[in-house]
Amino acid sequence: MEYDVFISCKSEDYFYAEVVYNHLKESGFNVFLSSKELERMKDAEYMDAISEALDSAYHLIVLASSKNNVLSKWVKFEWGTFLNEILSERKNGQILTILKDITIRDLPIQLRHYESFTTSDFCNRIIPYIETPAYLKRKQEIEEQKKREEENCKREKAEQERKEKIKKQIREKEVEYLRHSENLEVLEKHIIEQYNEIGINEKTCPVCNEQWPLEDSYCKKCGWLFHPLFMAEPTNSE
Repeated sequence: MEYDVFISCKSEDYFYAEVVYNHLKESGFNVFLSSKELERMKDAEYMDAISEALDSAYHLIVLASSKNNVLSKWVKFEWGTFLNEILSERKNGQILTILKDITIRDLPIQLRHYESFTTSDFCNRIIPYIETPAYLKRKQEIEEQKKREEENCKREKAEQERKEKIKKQIREKEVEYLRHSENLEVLEKHIIEQYNEIGINEKTCPVCNEQWPLEDSYCKKCGWLFHPLFMAEPTNSE
């Protein structure tokens, strides 16, 4: 795995280092911290993993709460190895320090000219210093994916609003249809009554010429649908 940042610290500073680790992970960085990544490894595997992580990391952060911790065997090995890679121009990254209760003056001279932070201010300052090409690419991809998702949400919302608008129109038309249907039923009944008053009680099917009561809605012989009910050739029963 390629890491954007390798965090180097002594075990007694793991508490502070894990705060930094969690902050950078939440910001989208690939971060190496031995207390998080190598808990189950044996010593030989541990050393191999440390070397591989140092080799793949773009930046290195040294976190320390005392001068002795910065100069402890393994911490010095890690930042010293990384520094040699930078000086040999095999790495383009940089070494940063995050200090707890010590100052830049307490750092080895090799580290003093690199950017330094404190455990109380690193959150607001460190991100621009550790952005890597891989991180920026991932960030862009995440932003593009987020943009696509937002656009999809907008389209889905617009489509849902369109469907709701159509449903509302349908409900309004259904109410209108029902109102007209009720009016038509009253009108049909009135027309049939008037036919009856002049002695017309039946109608002739235009398909099979069978005669049926004006009230029948369809021809029971051929299935012809009378619409409206009285729409057929009336037959004078007198």
